[in-house]
Amino acid sequence: MSTALLLTLLLAQTTGGPSSPAPKWVRPEPSSLTKVYGLRHAFELSEFELLKNNQEEWTRPYLSADGVRMFAGARTGRLECREVGTGELLWYRNDLGAIGASMGEFRGQLVVGSDSSLLLLDQQLGQDRKKVDLSGAIGGRLTITGTVAIIPIRPNLVMAVDLVAGQELWRYKRATPDGITVRGQAAPTVDPVSRKVYAGYSDGALVALSLDKGTPVWTAQLGNARDFFADVDTQPLLVDGQRAVIAASYNGGLYKLDAVTGRPIWKQEIFRILGLTQAGPGLLVASDGDGQVLGLFEGNGKVRWRYKLKHGAPTEPVALGRSLVAVGASNGPLAILDVEEGQPIQLFNPGSGLSVAPYARDQDLLIMTNKAGFLALRYGEGR
Repeated sequence: MSTALLLTLLLAQTTGGPSSPAPKWVRPEPSSLTKVYGLRHAFELSEFELLKNNQEEWTRPYLSADGVRMFAGARTGRLECREVGTGELLWYRNDLGAIGASMGEFRGQLVVGSDSSLLLLDQQLGQDRKKVDLSGAIGGRLTITGTVAIIPIRPNLVMAVDLVAGQELWRYKRATPDGITVRGQAAPTVDPVSRKVYAGYSDGALVALSLDKGTPVWTAQLGNARDFFADVDTQPLLVDGQRAVIAASYNGGLYKLDAVTGRPIWKQEIFRILGLTQAGPGLLVASDGDGQVLGLFEGNGKVRWRYKLKHGAPTEPVALGRSLVAVGASNGPLAILDVEEGQPIQLFNPGSGLSVAPYARDQDLLIMTNKAGFLALRYGEGR
């Protein structure tokens, strides 16, 4: 489904009651904007394709933990590894097929999808080190804890893989709803202390799973599975010293639940939420299907501020530190916002829209555009 069509469907969806009216786009004064991130490198990962007007890229780029190498994958199956400082191409692969929604790292190896498999690649040379059958494509951001990767697999599955042994530990699947769902899957959240994995599903369920066995500890139904867009698309957020979890269903609203029992603590009727992140002390930032970015109080889920994109659907918000958050748009500039008030600090036009959230680590910000443009930005530097 194209981004434009999906956005039309999302905006037309009213299940669960109306959200507060979206604000109108207000063009910021140029004097109020600052170039906090500068462009360092720009590369093209795929050649021009005639009549490809609605091209989309869904693989989030990745930066190695040591800050030396950056990785970008395109829907054509091309994966590039480049040196962060110079942008030099270190190696590439053209044989991976569908790379999936995200990459990760384990003991210096790149963890990446290849069609329905998981690969561990040597970061220096790009050579295969391990291969694990997933029986599906990586559908969202994977989470690595210790020696285990927790991976969302399309269409409605979460799987645990032992990265040392290179084998599956467990998988937990729920039935895929008959109605329309939002593309992509929620990233799982792991609490290593309580040994639980919190995972959102497209039928509107938030499930706490045993990290060791993958068995359900509790299930909370946040969305209306009998209607469209019940998805829990947001990564569950652990708050209150890991004693509570916050998550949202697109048609069911925003919830805070007891992390031990799954019992609801409060609910806010804020609908159409697509992405959610912790952006500062006591503050959450969400993106929604109305083309808005919302600042929310962590304590009660109430709206503190709203920012309206000029065009398109927003990506998942990404906390940058320094009281900043980044949100891309399917058609329009990337917005760097102040998390306290939601004011735009910088608007960066990447040349085409973004379907996948940017990747941030320390001072670096990596972007993959829908035309397979791979851009590397750095805080306080660049041209």
